[in-house]
Amino acid sequence: MQLDLLNGGLEDPTVGEYVPTPAWVVRDLLQTPGVSVPHRGSSLRILDACAGMGLIGMELERLAVEGAADEGETRMRRPQITAVEAHPGRLERCPEHWQRECAGVVEWCEQAQRDGRVFDLAICNPPFSMYFEIADALLKVRRPADGHVWMVGPWEYVARVSRSAWWDAHPPEWVLRLKKRPWPAVVRECCWVGWAPRTTMTKLRRAGR
Repeated sequence: MQLDLLNGGLEDPTVGEYVPTPAWVVRDLLQTPGVSVPHRGSSLRILDACAGMGLIGMELERLAVEGAADEGETRMRRPQITAVEAHPGRLERCPEHWQRECAGVVEWCEQAQRDGRVFDLAICNPPFSMYFEIADALLKVRRPADGHVWMVGPWEYVARVSRSAWWDAHPPEWVLRLKKRPWPAVVRECCWVGWAPRTTMTKLRRAGR
């Protein structure tokens, strides 16, 4: 299977602007065998971390309610989404019916853990310099029985830390290597990494393999 996925939601140093994540990145990811969102309807709790303008969460929500016959069925299918974003201007562009939290993700997750808050799915396109710090924080707020964490990150860095003690202690269920990057300033290859609690091994999927 050959995938051509794009990563967004980062600061492009060549233009100094926030680059939103294309919605079709989520659609293509969910078409990958072995990758799926837990099916809990309106009880599904999703954390959109480093949410930006909420484009990843909005696409997950759109796919969840797609095909609903009426507004009642839409409400039954619509997940509960919490957006955490440190930039207030971006956060206010997330849907108003979401729970919107203006905070740094690591600190927010520490408080959420103390409060006993858990999520079925935490999805994130983080600053690459904080990739595994944020991954560690998100893993602590996923639902213990069957919660998932999906993150985009630099392939080079992920491949290197895959030989580390941290990786051994937190083995992902799958690693999906992305085919290319669209922005000139970001030269590294990237990948999605997915964690689930019942993982026994790392599955590496490369584009074209």
